[in-house]
Amino acid sequence: CLTLRLADEYSSNAQARRQLPSPELVPRLTDNSYHHFVLATDNVLAASVVVASAVRASSKPEKIVFHVITDKKTYAAMHSWFALHPLPPSIIEVKGVHQFDWLTKDNVPVLEAMETHIEIR
Repeated sequence: CLTLRLADEYSSNAQARRQLPSPELVPRLTDNSYHHFVLATDNVLAASVVVASAVRASSKPEKIVFHVITDKKTYAAMHSWFALHPLPPSIIEVKGVHQFDWLTKDNVPVLEAMETHIEIR
């Protein structure tokens, strides 16, 4: 399974854990002169295809910033993939929902509804 292999790579390979994006590119994460795309998924392969396709099809790939958001379970694999397979000159950030401290049931009521739905199953 790709996700398990990448998660294993994340735990054993320092390159797979390197900061995304690199420190000198971090200011571009909030720079409005760039084109920002948010991709929320737990599918590593699909995320890779979407990001690669957008970068290759763009007339200005150096102006693209992808913010990839995934769940806690898939975070290590997703981070590992984009750390080991960068798509320069675009900028890719990978975040897990567990890294957003403002993402709580108090601030986002749908989270409580989703939790209730999961308990019912």
